[in-house]
Amino acid sequence: MAYFKIAKAVPIPNYKMDTPVYMSMTLAATAAAGVSTIQVTHVNPLATKVKSSLAFQRGDTITLTTSAGITEQQMISRSYKSGSIYYLALQSTLTNSFAIGDNVAGYGTGWPENWNHVSDSFNAYTKTTLMPAGGGYSDNYAFRSSIIDTQGTLAFALNTFDTDYFEEYCFYRFGAWMKQDVVSGGGSHGIRLDVNDGKKAMTSSYNNTDLETWAEITFKNLPLLTSEDLAVSRTDFGYVQFVFTSLGKQEVWIDDIYLEHIRGIAPTADSIDSVYSYPSGESTVKIDTSIASEFAVNDIITLHGYNSTFTTIHGATGIIKLISGSEITIKNFSSTLAFAPGARLEQANNGYYTFTEVPNMDTSWTSTSTISKIRGVNNNMHTFNPAGWGERATKKAAFLNFDNVDISFFKKMKLFENWCEQGNFVNIHGFATEFPDMKTDMIYGKLELTGMKHNIWNRNWISFSLLIEEV
Repeated sequence: MAYFKIAKAVPIPNYKMDTPVYMSMTLAATAAAGVSTIQVTHVNPLATKVKSSLAFQRGDTITLTTSAGITEQQMISRSYKSGSIYYLALQSTLTNSFAIGDNVAGYGTGWPENWNHVSDSFNAYTKTTLMPAGGGYSDNYAFRSSIIDTQGTLAFALNTFDTDYFEEYCFYRFGAWMKQDVVSGGGSHGIRLDVNDGKKAMTSSYNNTDLETWAEITFKNLPLLTSEDLAVSRTDFGYVQFVFTSLGKQEVWIDDIYLEHIRGIAPTADSIDSVYSYPSGESTVKIDTSIASEFAVNDIITLHGYNSTFTTIHGATGIIKLISGSEITIKNFSSTLAFAPGARLEQANNGYYTFTEVPNMDTSWTSTSTISKIRGVNNNMHTFNPAGWGERATKKAAFLNFDNVDISFFKKMKLFENWCEQGNFVNIHGFATEFPDMKTDMIYGKLELTGMKHNIWNRNWISFSLLIEEV
């Protein structure tokens, strides 16, 4: 029996790789009417982040605009770099003449929006594409890259660490769906997650030699902890970076990336008194009695908060030895630190909550579509997606119905619903097993609980429906 997993989602822009990068450039040289190749200078994103030679594919469209407002659209034949100059070859010659500095802009289907290629040292691929031709894990889109070097490295970076969605001293889970196609040379490839808070990086790696079909790669129980002298400041600049390595000549596909945690869902408590941690000894922590019951002997915990003078924040890990009333005895601390009252204890977790409650047989899923229809003057039918380029018109929703389950499970789900009511999102995993025809394992979206009914014979049993709608 497979079970559903749910977590608070850290938003990953363009996590399904279904939106191409928008390239804003200017002409680096005069382009007279009749020419079919132009030179461009990157404006946003810069070439150090996304190169036009990787972003634009044959068939992409660009718009050139003069200072007088005259525009012309052209279709790309190929994009390339020669020396330090970036070129766009066009499928037809220019009708108008354009000057240095005139605007050039368009969507490049070779690179995903919101992602950077980090640096030239991670530039071992020869071609990339969002491949909108049914090549994705859960939809038509996935990011495909070709690696021809004997050892290639691809890196994608999201500069999102400075958002409020990132919790300090928190356990995370990261995952993605990947597959490979070995062209020659055998070899293996791996994936590495770097989370850098501006002062210290957390890294986890995974290697596999056989991913010829779509497979989920996931890292769990990933704490982001810093020492006292490297305490995180909310003004520090940080980033999330996903690094994909390959040995041999291969094609690599990446799709459905997620990052999540259950801060506030996993058992947590605040210390009432000061706490002193000793790596070779023990410390007694006094917390609220009702919360102490959520912890168990041998639980691994993290302890983080202000030092004894309330000037810096630091953290340590330990193991619960004994629970007596409101007092928890902790041993095997990772460091010698003194915490002021109000230090936060949190039970180590995998970054997600698994619920073993089985939904009813009438559980179902559906798709919603924003496709619009127009009847033409000759009575023919036209359809179009008003959402724009790359945005999927079809979204999924699932309905999970539960009868006579323990009220503690409902209260857990209520915490996730409250999270969504604050404008946040959740991830629910497990649909690939429960609903294989849904063709996805995860829904990233809003959760809503409806139809709550207590059992007339036992008030600790409750029936309700859970709706998760993709956003």
